[in-house]
Amino acid sequence: CFQEGLDDLKISLQEISSGVGGLVASISESISSAMVKLNQQTYSSPSVSESFVDYQSRMVQLAKEIARLSQEVTSKFATNQSQIPIISSEISQLYSQLANDAKGAIASIASQDVGIRIRCGVQELGRACIDLIKFGAAVQFSADAFTQRDLSDANRVVCEKVSDILAALQAGSRGTQACINAASTVSGIIGDLDTTIMFATAGTLLGDGDETFGDHREN
Repeated sequence: CFQEGLDDLKISLQEISSGVGGLVASISESISSAMVKLNQQTYSSPSVSESFVDYQSRMVQLAKEIARLSQEVTSKFATNQSQIPIISSEISQLYSQLANDAKGAIASIASQDVGIRIRCGVQELGRACIDLIKFGAAVQFSADAFTQRDLSDANRVVCEKVSDILAALQAGSRGTQACINAASTVSGIIGDLDTTIMFATAGTLLGDGDETFGDHREN
């Protein structure tokens, strides 16, 4: 009976592991697909008519939410691990939206250098998100000090990449008063994010009244 119970337990663990592994693979594939599409986009093929400020508005909110959810993954492993796959899926969806808006931002900006910075920043964030999701799945089966450190490091990298994207968006905010004001908004967000990276605190990115770049547009 003991052996039968042990065999049943092994089968159950294998099924759980297979299920989580399949989910991680699916989520990672979604992010990778968005990265590939972004890499295929060219400067000569703008697909929409929105302004750079419009894309900034959405990208900054999406990037901030990704950073917030990344921190949430690191906190859930100790309190509610069942939520980690759900949060990971949300991160994947947000990243796909971010990558799509990045294509529009790149197409609508005059500076090719800034466009390259945005593209590279979003690509690197994608890789960081994949690592975060993989380590988030790993802690559900082996929550030792090493795995927890890997997850914490992955969260830090995600926040750093988000900060890099915001800095690239700030570099594109030059010229009109709307863009100058938008750059000022980004500076404040980057400051908050740097504090988050330094102290690994949750909630630092909240409470800004959902301010967007569009709020600073000239009338």
